[in-house]
Amino acid sequence: MSGRLVSGKTYFEQFADIFVKGLNASSEDTEEIRKNYASMGAIFGRKNDDDDTAQPLPQFLHLIDAQYVSPGQLGMPTNAGLVWRGRISSVSGFSLGMLQSE
Repeated sequence: MSGRLVSGKTYFEQFADIFVKGLNASSEDTEEIRKNYASMGAIFGRKNDDDDTAQPLPQFLHLIDAQYVSPGQLGMPTNAGLVWRGRISSVSGFSLGMLQSE
């Protein structure tokens, strides 16, 4: 998997934009649906100054422009990528930088 690491808020905003592109609905309905999905990202980065309790540790990684890369694959994928969300506990390794052809 290759992609750009983003905040949960950015992930859900991108997810909402992509999701509504595939809908056959009025622009008013589409905007309402987009807002509902995008609002799911509001929990990320939320800080309560009145509460000294520790924030929970992140549970997920969020990628945009993500592409699956398989062993033996000829060349890099050429599609625009997708949004991807995965559990941090399932990550067994990582690399820094972008995996891309020259």
